[in-house]
Amino acid sequence: MKLSRSWNVKKWGTLMLTAVLLAASSGGEKAAAAHKDMKVSMPLEVLYDGRKMQFDVPPKMVNNSVLVPIRFVSDKLGGKLAVNGKKITITKGKQVLQITMNSKTAAFNGKTVQLNQAAIVDRGRTLVPLRAVSEGLGVKVEWDKVTQFVWIGKKEVPELKDLIKPVKSEPYKKYFKGRKFFYKHRVDGVSSPATQAYVIDANDLPVAINGEHFYRYDLASYKDGTKFIQATTTDKGSMATQIYYLNYASKLRYRATTTSYQENIGDFRIHYYPVVDSTDETAFGDKNYTKYKVEIADYVGIAAGYPGLVLIKNPFKKE
Repeated sequence: MKLSRSWNVKKWGTLMLTAVLLAASSGGEKAAAAHKDMKVSMPLEVLYDGRKMQFDVPPKMVNNSVLVPIRFVSDKLGGKLAVNGKKITITKGKQVLQITMNSKTAAFNGKTVQLNQAAIVDRGRTLVPLRAVSEGLGVKVEWDKVTQFVWIGKKEVPELKDLIKPVKSEPYKKYFKGRKFFYKHRVDGVSSPATQAYVIDANDLPVAINGEHFYRYDLASYKDGTKFIQATTTDKGSMATQIYYLNYASKLRYRATTTSYQENIGDFRIHYYPVVDSTDETAFGDKNYTKYKVEIADYVGIAAGYPGLVLIKNPFKKE
């Protein structure tokens, strides 16, 4: 599928509209686009006070219920655990929740209730339904279908400079050979070479940059294998924030959204950046651009006009 900025807007409209109507898979590992020709890999994420939680066994979606390792309950939600055979008792203050493994019947303070999904064992870890536990313990939980985020507690997104300590940009200068324009940043109308860099991991997302929220970047693919980076943001400007791919062995690859079409879903805007872009050859002199693979990039840069480079360690990199 050859891409250009003039690629049929009607097709892009259908593609993008359906691509963002996502439904989590039974394992919570992927969200498949409604359009049969587009797939988007979006692992389910659990956030506590706006920060992603890391699990040895990842949370999963089963029967529209998010299941999390039971130790998360005691570590973050403040519940005390008692396990007796198949019976799990979770206590927090005067709240008592009793769950039985593989049973959809539970008890809140002695009152019987029905669960959408029973607690299960996965890879040696006990997973319990998060909403039932959190509501029983009086902790706010919100599911966001667009981002595939489960928000627990506060939904505040930190400003990048408050989250990440910048480092000197000099070690990253080598990536910008022949593309020094991208090594500069423009702040308060003044453009100058970057002296610092904010290097983040995908697990550091979401972050706020210049007032816009950047929630996640995911790999999407069309039926013929053409790949895109799907960005979920609040960036609703007429010009979407550009990105670029950095690999020392090849030139910096600049990418803007493929067309001016952008899909709004509530407070979110979804952008698609092609991994290969037919406009790149004429605009920036790339050769063999159709052979580029995002998996070889070391970083995905965000051209956000920030006081320093903003570089995400490439979550799609393959050694």
